[in-house]
Amino acid sequence: GQISEKVWIGTQDKLSGESGYLTSESMTLHFIFWSYFAEVAGMKETEIEVPEGATLDEALEVFYTHFPPFRALKNSTLVAVGVEYSLPTQLLRPKDSVSLFPPVSGG
Repeated sequence: GQISEKVWIGTQDKLSGESGYLTSESMTLHFIFWSYFAEVAGMKETEIEVPEGATLDEALEVFYTHFPPFRALKNSTLVAVGVEYSLPTQLLRPKDSVSLFPPVSGG
């Protein structure tokens, strides 16, 4: 069956610069792990709270704090928001789904 967990993260507040739990508005993103990435993560999907208005790159930085093995894989990971591959500067909206795909090899 599917395993998922919800993670509340501690991060730096964009306005005050104080560390700790999010004190500004936050939003929930749904992360989905494809192929062997589900084994690396230990689950098929999870939800993570990030600052409202975060870019994909900012959301991934929060993600890496909870899933450190993915930081080493970031240069070869394909990332999609919804159904489209996305740039790191893309602004995210609450409830967006972020899919992480391992490198694809062709033949």
